[in-house]
Amino acid sequence: MLTNMNRKKIFISRDLDEDNHLIVTLKNEGYEVETRALTKTFAVDFDSSIFPTVDWIFFSSKNSVEFFFKKNLAVGKARLAAIGQGTAKVLSKYGTVGFIGQTNKTEEVARDFARKAGKSVVLFPMSDRSLRTVQRAMPEEQVHDLIVYRTEERGFSVGNHDVLVFTSPSNAEAFLSANTIGEQQKVVAFGKSTGAFLSNNGIRRVHISKGTSDEAIVSAIKKALDS
Repeated sequence: MLTNMNRKKIFISRDLDEDNHLIVTLKNEGYEVETRALTKTFAVDFDSSIFPTVDWIFFSSKNSVEFFFKKNLAVGKARLAAIGQGTAKVLSKYGTVGFIGQTNKTEEVARDFARKAGKSVVLFPMSDRSLRTVQRAMPEEQVHDLIVYRTEERGFSVGNHDVLVFTSPSNAEAFLSANTIGEQQKVVAFGKSTGAFLSNNGIRRVHISKGTSDEAIVSAIKKALDS
């Protein structure tokens, strides 16, 4: 447990309730925690009648699941796929998940899914700012993109923290539009794409979380502080 004299302040770019397990865990470890999303998502109206006949529906985030199924859609015989365990947990409410990415490296998940899908046709519900990493691993004729939500930045001054935890490239971009990262501040990124965005914008020594589980995030924060 950290004492009041050396209590570290953590910022996480996501809206989380005070009773969230991650927040409780970090506070029990003695950290001060602030959580605020730097982006806001909005539903995009889409015409479900234009769906192509697909073999798989691949979801790259919890948001893509929630916005897609807001229309109470039936997926028919299409199999469901998720980028990782967190997305799969939400997706499992709507059916059996036939593929779950096993690493936080999106490029590896993309290759694994491309092998699994073979010559199947895949629908990708996504954000208007999707990096399309998984789609690029497949032949274009097998890919059908469907924008189901849009993401808007809401950059604001965050204040001083010992560790900054960024949950997506768009959150990192919104942060940098209104803040700078000091040399003494530690940076943790969810996944390789967020880490790459930060590195491309001159942020050195980015610590990549080995997953999005609470345990992985806490571990990444501790390693960042120890570095």
